[in-house]
Amino acid sequence: MAYPSYTSHVNKTYRADAQADLLAAAQAAERFYTANFTYSGFSLGTAATDEYVNWSPSDGSSAKKRYTLTVVTATANTYTLRAIPTGGQTGDGAIEVDADGSRRWNPANDSTAAAGQTYW
Repeated sequence: MAYPSYTSHVNKTYRADAQADLLAAAQAAERFYTANFTYSGFSLGTAATDEYVNWSPSDGSSAKKRYTLTVVTATANTYTLRAIPTGGQTGDGAIEVDADGSRRWNPANDSTAAAGQTYW
């Protein structure tokens, strides 16, 4: 009986880590905008944001990776960043953050966090 409660707690912890990584990536996007006056061209592969690409535990083990961070859109005035669950986290739902500060989590869909879903 305790095992489902434990696994739920572990999943919530991994989700919280992914949310923190998304917010850190959003800060990197804002720094990019400050330097370039556009979000266009922002990617998670730039030197300033390499640590946010394909979030995984500090040991770097891809087998333990729980979320993959991606830039969904990056235009002149806006961006959308998404964390897609992978590995043992699959089925937990995608998480997104936008330039306007909107935060979305869709527990029912691993590929998108549609507008109007649960906010975190």
